[in-house]
Amino acid sequence: MYHREKVNYRGVDYGTNSQDNLVNINGRNYRIIGSQVGVESLIIPKEKAIERYFFDIDISISNFFVPSQNRGTPKEQENLSFSYCIFNKNVSLGNEVIGSKLINALLFKKSDFVQELLFDFNNKEISGTHTELEFIECNFGKKLKVRNDETIIPNGDVQPLPEKSRYPYHQQNKAQLKELKITDCTADEGAYLRIGFLDIGKFELSNLRLPQNAELNIGDCHFQCFKLTNFRNMGKFKLYKINVLLKEYDKKESYNPRFQIDNTSIGETDFQSINLVSFARVIMFDNIFTELDYTNMQWKHEIEVGQFGFENIKEMVSQFGLEYIKERVRNHELICNIVYKASGSNTRIAKMRDTCRTLKKVMIRNHDQQEALVFYQKEMENHWQITEWKKDFGNKITLAFNKYTNEFGLNWWKPLRLLFGASLLFYFLLLSNLDIPICELEHWRSYFEFLNPTHKTRFIAKEYWDFWSYAIDFLFRLIEGLLIYQTIQAFRKYSRKL
Repeated sequence: MYHREKVNYRGVDYGTNSQDNLVNINGRNYRIIGSQVGVESLIIPKEKAIERYFFDIDISISNFFVPSQNRGTPKEQENLSFSYCIFNKNVSLGNEVIGSKLINALLFKKSDFVQELLFDFNNKEISGTHTELEFIECNFGKKLKVRNDETIIPNGDVQPLPEKSRYPYHQQNKAQLKELKITDCTADEGAYLRIGFLDIGKFELSNLRLPQNAELNIGDCHFQCFKLTNFRNMGKFKLYKINVLLKEYDKKESYNPRFQIDNTSIGETDFQSINLVSFARVIMFDNIFTELDYTNMQWKHEIEVGQFGFENIKEMVSQFGLEYIKERVRNHELICNIVYKASGSNTRIAKMRDTCRTLKKVMIRNHDQQEALVFYQKEMENHWQITEWKKDFGNKITLAFNKYTNEFGLNWWKPLRLLFGASLLFYFLLLSNLDIPICELEHWRSYFEFLNPTHKTRFIAKEYWDFWSYAIDFLFRLIEGLLIYQTIQAFRKYSRKL
């Protein structure tokens, strides 16, 4: 057995119990593994749960799957978990694991990776239909990389790919993972986290606070379900080349890919070449996107909102019923309240308005007037819905006029149609009030003069004008002026300031 008098952990020397080969760090005892012999001599339980070890050597995960004299032959698919472990040196996946197709679920819980954690999966050799990788309450010290391996020799070929062909090859030959979750984790200042060249069924990053000078890169990936929730970024975040290939979602009912970002303060962020149209559902709410820059984005215009901490609440009610939830949830009144508020009426609409306003500001920041107009219209539409006639009559009238005349400044053809329709109606009323035969064509020769906003008052039948004739003419001039303004406003939609 390999023994040490002391170990250095994060710049501090800790004395060891040489007899039992233990070190006490922050009130917890860890068994020290300081050599490859120590790894091979580990007595790992049948369920492969490894707890409270201090690994003071470079670790390859394949070492825990390779058969030895102390262990039986491994099965085709195995689960492996590490809990309360400290990896003081570098951690890698190992070629033996890739070749033997053994990973079913790989879990790290409440563990500290002091140096580099590099997992290179191979797209041809590992079965992505079952492989799950999860980190819970872990800390990343210097570097985390989860990506396809950087092989330059395709399977079956002898010669390596030329340098200019390597990137397209990796883009189209991504390693597959069933699931990748990073939950309640932390990172040291200056840490670099990279997830790339992967085809992931379900990806979830939740409750991560990225410190200053740290960087998170997620790119060159295809996701069926992507979720980023409760993310606080004080460093740098890049999300790029997501679902950029023609591999879009299947129309089957059982397949419902989702892209979700909620409850984030996203900080300094770059979005590049992201195809949100490839997702069946895009969910965004309670986000701060102040410093978000993007390029080559395909935005999905139908955005959904929700309630943080209560996912798929409507699906739960639909599947199990409200009474079922009441019986099993202690504070069922709160749940019921959330169900009704999240599924309808003003709370959901107000959240939708806020999401559209946030996205509009992001697009204005990026000088994307075309997309900004789309979400401006949706913002005003939601504002119209929650504005009440009784409490805010004046604003409701203004919103209603803009909604039905030019769709909040985006439709120039609608006010023109209304203008011609109103002109025909008021000209008909004027002729009727002046007792002029409506069906005689010669009396419609003055119609185009009537359309002129500056036409003379008695432009027709000068001797017979009464109070109602003047009233009809004045009211039409008023409506005509408003509709002309609405038309001009719509024509200026790409140049006016939102």
